[in-house]
Amino acid sequence: MSDYNITLEDIKKYTIQIDVTADWVASRDPDYPVNSVSLKENRFNQNGETAYYIASGSPTMKAEVPNWQDRITYPCSPSTIHAFNLVQWSEDKGCREDFLQSKADGGYGLCQQVANQLTGAYGLSGILYNSYQRHSVGETGTCLVILPPSGILVEETFFIKDH
Repeated sequence: MSDYNITLEDIKKYTIQIDVTADWVASRDPDYPVNSVSLKENRFNQNGETAYYIASGSPTMKAEVPNWQDRITYPCSPSTIHAFNLVQWSEDKGCREDFLQSKADGGYGLCQQVANQLTGAYGLSGILYNSYQRHSVGETGTCLVILPPSGILVEETFFIKDH
């Protein structure tokens, strides 16, 4: 796994404002409260860490969530998130493909390393990234991981039940 150091200059240059609208969606397990999280390891969080994953549209969400048919799709309520643009940063640094690796190929470890830098040192709570699943079939899509500080849960009104 490569070691990528994100500098303060990178934070300033690549932090963007994302105006989340109902186009951003999440797949939620109907057996749990809508604002609950699984504390299992995923691309940007380690075991025991809180993370919410949302996708830039239904096709990306369906590609990222294998069992999406057994879940409920929730659009996100309008909000503004200041996120690190990993999509552009990795493109500019020439390491885009490194962040589009499977878990077995080290993709999770590298993404978790970046998340730890951003949340630990700078307190950012969001990272915009390329969809691994869409990329693996030659398509494009983006996702946003929200890493609340101190593991707090998002408000129950963050996700809007799709009628």
